[in-house]
Amino acid sequence: MDHPVDRLVLIAIRSIITGDYMGIPGMRGIAEAMNIDLVSEYPGTVESMAALVAETETLIGQEGWVIRFDDGDMLKIKADDYRRKHSAKDSITMEKNVIEMILAEKLDDCKSVLDIDLRRRLEQFETDFWHGIRDTGAQWALAFYDVKRKFGDDRKAFAIEWAPGFESNLRSAMFRAWDAAEFDWQTAIVDAVKKNLGTQTKVDAARGMWGGAKWSYGNNTGDDE
Repeated sequence: MDHPVDRLVLIAIRSIITGDYMGIPGMRGIAEAMNIDLVSEYPGTVESMAALVAETETLIGQEGWVIRFDDGDMLKIKADDYRRKHSAKDSITMEKNVIEMILAEKLDDCKSVLDIDLRRRLEQFETDFWHGIRDTGAQWALAFYDVKRKFGDDRKAFAIEWAPGFESNLRSAMFRAWDAAEFDWQTAIVDAVKKNLGTQTKVDAARGMWGGAKWSYGNNTGDDE
């Protein structure tokens, strides 16, 4: 979250011996002497807390607040807008999660709460991903055409002579397409991609099926564990 105004705010003073926090009255004098802002103080009532929670829920462009009570207990309350954005960003840190959302047509729900730069990068990856899928589908269809032209209906000869030289996902799709009156190569590729999203290692190995496009959110290291 961006802070539009730089401010130095005194939020707490704590004893390094006892660990106790100084009360607001003592902090107020120090803040005034140093000419800096002091953390806000609210009456300790149920009504005051309810009002603060209601105000926080509607905040835009702010995370929320840390509340400290007189007895030292602390808690956080966060804005609905922040929690939606934080959840959306968490969901796209892993490449395999992004691909799963693309295939399930759930990415739009996530994009709607992202900042513009991140949304544009995500949209570009989505575009590149589907272009890669379509290009690979055309390549697989052409490869299958060559196989059928050479072997005709002799599936056994293909299995012995040529099949071992093909990548396993393509080989499997070819066997399924052999006797089909019509075969959707793009769907075959999508099905193969879905089976290779368990770990980042599998995603990397299957990347050629969508043309090599890669999603990286910050330092994306995968989750092989």
